[in-house]
Amino acid sequence: MLSSVYFRSYTQSDVIGVEIAGALKNVLAIGAGIIEGLGYGINSIAAFISRGSREVTTFAMIYNANPHTFFGLAGIGKKTFSFLILIKPKVI
Repeated sequence: MLSSVYFRSYTQSDVIGVEIAGALKNVLAIGAGIIEGLGYGINSIAAFISRGSREVTTFAMIYNANPHTFFGLAGIGKKTFSFLILIKPKVI
């Protein structure tokens, strides 16, 4: 495993879950951007992300992905980073 003072990597045995989380996170980000572009507020985006995250987990379970993968860095971590970029300019 690669790591240093400035970088730390993590391993994950659920390859299918990580791939699905990474791909469908982008779909959710596009949808959140559309909602933001239509002028709806942060609450609408939060509801979309919350419901969409559940749908992604349900979809991934069809392909035998581990649902716990979506509560770690592959799921919540990636989405948080993507959506904070969308929301941050409005907060400041």
